[in-house]
Parts: sequence; structure tokens; C-alpha cells
Amino acid sequence: MISLRRGDLWVSTMEAIAREATDTGVSRSSVGRRTDLAMGPELLDRIEAMGEMPVGTAMLTKGGELPASFALHIFLTSREEPISARGVEKGLRNALARVADFGIVSVAFPPLGLGAGSLDAETSADILIAALGEHLETGAAPQEFEIVVETDYEEEVFGQALARLQGAESA
Repeated sequence: MISLRRGDLWVSTMEAIAREATDTGVSRSSVGRRTDLAMGPELLDRIEAMGEMPVGTAMLTKGGELPASFALHIFLTSREEPISARGVEKGLRNALARVADFGIVSVAFPPLGLGAGSLDAETSADILIAALGEHLETGAAPQEFEIVVETDYEEEVFGQALARLQGAESA
């Protein structure tokens, strides 16, 4: 099941909350920075101390001070590799494999790869919805996803992509 909610990512009650980061673990979006604050400094310091991660890497940690038990860190950009559809797709595949390996039952995702000079909302929505839909078809955990958006525009775009997926499933 994939649901769409408008609001704050870091208050999600899903078992894991996903955040996108640069190769050094630093959040690259305002949603990510607010999520980082909610995680608490101890967890963020541990992630940054791990050093650079290749683009497309996904890592699961305890949730720190988040209401979620776990934080799912998806490394999507570096100084040498800007945000790309390929990098987001690779990061999502690895993230879904990681949570499946650990038997996580539910995950909240923000739109991934948005921002100036990055992906547009339509591309982000298409990539995220397609990856989640394909994962649901496998029957592997997790089987519950929440996409948390912040704006009317994101809600419209991600809602349309979700409706297309649900229309395809019922056809």
C-alpha cells in the first residue's frame, strides 16, 4: 500500500523514515535538514563520521530522536556526481533492499532529488512511485509506504503519479 500525506516527514509513525543526503551524510534539502534536527545531533554526528559514501548507497540506522524506530539514509549526490534520475533510482533500489533485509514493515519517503538544478517534481514522482510499485509486486517487506509532501504542487504531482499506478494495477 502506498499512501500520500501532506505534512512534516519527521513526525511520521512509519517504522522507518527515509532522508536523502550527500556523499558526506549532510542533508541537501530543507526537509532533510528539519529531519536531521528531529533525529538529534548524536545520530547525525555518527553518520557524518562514517566518511564519504558512494552515490546510490543506502544505510539503515536507529531513528535517534525521531518517532520512527529507524532512519533510512539514501546518498544521492557528491561533488563529482550531481543529482540524476539514475542516481535516485539506484539509491531507491538499494534503500528498498536494505529495509527488506531488515524486515522493516513501513517506510515514509519524501520526494527525492528535488531542488534547484536537480530533478523536477514529475520525474521524482515517476521514479519513486514506480520503484515502490515494483517493490510491492515482489511481496517482500515492507508493504506499506507513505510519501510525505510539503506543497500543493507536490501533492498534485505525486497524487497523479500514484493514481496512474493504481489505475494500472486495476487494469
